[in-house]
Amino acid sequence: MKNKTLKRNIKKGLNCVIGVATLFATAGCGLFNEESPVLPPEGYELWSVPATQKVLQDVAMADGVKSTAKVEIDTARNEYENAQIVISAIGEVKEYDVELSDLVLEGGETVYDKSNISVYNMKYTNVISPWTPEAVIGWYPDAILPFDAAVEYGENTVEAGKNQSIWFSFDTPAEQAVGTYKGSVKITVDGEENVLPVSVRVRNVAVTDTAHAKSMFINNWSYYLGEYGDTQELVDIYNKALYEYRIAPTSLIIDKADTQEYYEAYAEKAYEIAGHDGASTIALPCTKSASGIPNSMLAKYIRELAKKSLETGYNLVRKARVYGIDEPISNNALDKTKAFSVSFYQNIDDIVAELTAEKQAYLETYDVTEEYFDEIVESAANVRFVTTTMYREDYVPYVDVWCPHFNSFESGYAMGLYPDEEETWFYGALSPRAPYPNYHIDDGLISSRMVGWFHSIYSVEGNIYWGVNIYADYDGSYQYFDEYYENPGHYRQVNGDGFLFYPGKKYGIDGPIPSIRLESIRDGYEEYELLYAINEKYEEIGAAAGMEFSATETVADIASSLYTGMKVTATNESFATARSSLLDLAEFTESGVCFIDYTDDGEGLIEYKLFVPDDVSLTVTGATKSSENAVNGGKIVAYTADMKAETVASKVRFETKIGEETIAVERRLTGKVTIFGAEALKNSFGGVVTEDCLVIDGETMTGEAGQLLRVSLPTVEAMSKQEAKLTDSSLFAKLNGQSDKVVFNFWYDGQDNLPVEVFIKYKGQRYKVSISATAFKQGWNTIEWTGLSTINWEKNGEVEYILFSVGSSGDAARADLYLKNIVVYGAKGG
Repeated sequence: MKNKTLKRNIKKGLNCVIGVATLFATAGCGLFNEESPVLPPEGYELWSVPATQKVLQDVAMADGVKSTAKVEIDTARNEYENAQIVISAIGEVKEYDVELSDLVLEGGETVYDKSNISVYNMKYTNVISPWTPEAVIGWYPDAILPFDAAVEYGENTVEAGKNQSIWFSFDTPAEQAVGTYKGSVKITVDGEENVLPVSVRVRNVAVTDTAHAKSMFINNWSYYLGEYGDTQELVDIYNKALYEYRIAPTSLIIDKADTQEYYEAYAEKAYEIAGHDGASTIALPCTKSASGIPNSMLAKYIRELAKKSLETGYNLVRKARVYGIDEPISNNALDKTKAFSVSFYQNIDDIVAELTAEKQAYLETYDVTEEYFDEIVESAANVRFVTTTMYREDYVPYVDVWCPHFNSFESGYAMGLYPDEEETWFYGALSPRAPYPNYHIDDGLISSRMVGWFHSIYSVEGNIYWGVNIYADYDGSYQYFDEYYENPGHYRQVNGDGFLFYPGKKYGIDGPIPSIRLESIRDGYEEYELLYAINEKYEEIGAAAGMEFSATETVADIASSLYTGMKVTATNESFATARSSLLDLAEFTESGVCFIDYTDDGEGLIEYKLFVPDDVSLTVTGATKSSENAVNGGKIVAYTADMKAETVASKVRFETKIGEETIAVERRLTGKVTIFGAEALKNSFGGVVTEDCLVIDGETMTGEAGQLLRVSLPTVEAMSKQEAKLTDSSLFAKLNGQSDKVVFNFWYDGQDNLPVEVFIKYKGQRYKVSISATAFKQGWNTIEWTGLSTINWEKNGEVEYILFSVGSSGDAARADLYLKNIVVYGAKGG
């Protein structure tokens, strides 16, 4: 929305907009002769972008990204959600102010109180050496300063040619009535009032106060000197802030000593700060040495946590986790890992034996039941330690909980190394970089937000991050910056790495100022809680029907456009759609209807299978009922959509009612498919002996009718992988931004796990990129290439070739693979 001042100045010709990095200029407009004064530019523009979009201070946004200035929120109850309004200054903006109104429920009188809305002024940090591929140099948004502080310190101004975001955080009360609320926000710029609409849709579902995802985010207290002090009071403020963002610190007390008083104080502090369900993890900061954990340290922590748990009736021990040896593989620390493991388990055995032996004395001292005491002892036996490493066979006996980097998790999960683990964690440090999740300033906000989704999708228990408050130059032996806000390279120019907070001292604030990365992390963990609740509800409904229901496949389908493996492929639009679908599903689940299975045969036949209670009516459009079977308390109904049909739907809509309210879930379909079979592809492979790429009868090998293309892999020397290169112009011509995904269907006749990685080489790029890493097992194997709609096809050009890299370096050669077909969903012209 352009205001009157801007329109007036456009008519005068005072704004001459040029370039991307250089936003505005007046020179060269040719409007004045040599004797005429060159007037400074005036005016401004107000506009909106989603809260998932970073708007750089000194880089213009494309018109297609901007939208009319407004605030729109779609939220669960007891959830934070954010929005932003941007001021783009043509001339200098000397002052702006923000004033909120209460919001009123449409068709009613219920109020959404403006006290639930916090307003922040965005601060920017100077990225001069981007760490994220394809990121630009510029001033990136990160810290969010309370707006009152910005006014007090005179920071509610905008330089000519700069952008300034105003950040709105909506904290919807758990008891807020469901519905859509309307109101306004008045943004006054240099005396000119702009009244913008505000809309908040409150869903009939609530985020639980309980935090289920475990975490340990390192908070090394030496860095608190950035606050000009490192008192215990300051530590407490920081730790409480971390828990409010649904993440846990690694240490609770600043001064550590091997004394009885210290362990008692630690247990007291654990109860004070983490003795509630909103805190998922209590880290026990055990010292590591070459001989393991010294002086029975772990047993002392657990003993005092157990006593505090018996005293208060709140089980603190069940939350206890220990950060084991840090990155032992890269630090060549196998012996140290062995020693730590031995001493850890000895500590656990000792404290369990001690508690068990003194059970009667504890029962006489504390007013608790025998069952509760036994629960505490069991929790002590189940305290675990987390090692920040990927899977490696020689470490197996000495690692309790694997904690690989996000990208290492992807390859390890594909190899089947983590899915069966009782507990697995994620690890973020300097690496990885985009497109994998990370907390880097020069990457997008969806990247950090997706971590919460990945916890649910891959059933991962926890997350370790290495630093939240490095207010120092790490490479300078922790030399403290004079200006923490403007320099994002606290660690080796990895922008934003090692800190998520900023010190509040500069603005008279006792404690930290958060970043929008922290806001994004919390948003992701709130969405994880919605996913967790949906899974719990499915289990509850299934148990009542005498069956086991899981929402795993449904969730993966809803999120399918957001990721590939662990790579984040989401756009603002696809993420907003997936989040809306998640809220729809959470509401829909309250009807008792469960999506108990979702299958895609890889050739365009999609089936949804649902449990429908006897007293619930369900209407479905976009798919055809294919079967129905009665079960206890309801029926199992299947609906199919054939994407090979002449006419295909873009979505399937499932609709029911809860009381008088209609509740619906829409499931996106992936577009009409085009199938390239064995016969069509037989002359398309290079890197193999062409005459060996024979079309064979698949039934003799697989027991199923159809043809297979035998792709014979060339024998290579040791320490090399085998490769087959696919070049098929008719296939590649079908691929562009409207294609949804590509599925490769293979048969593998071997017995061992076969590493297979797929690369894409575009004509407009000098290098190939990996799109999938997996391990083939004997039988049918499917590889999916998703996220085609997010690819910059104009920059990359068409696909030049697809490369299949098979085996590991040094492995014996495999003879061949068998390709059934390649299926393109939503193919261009398909």
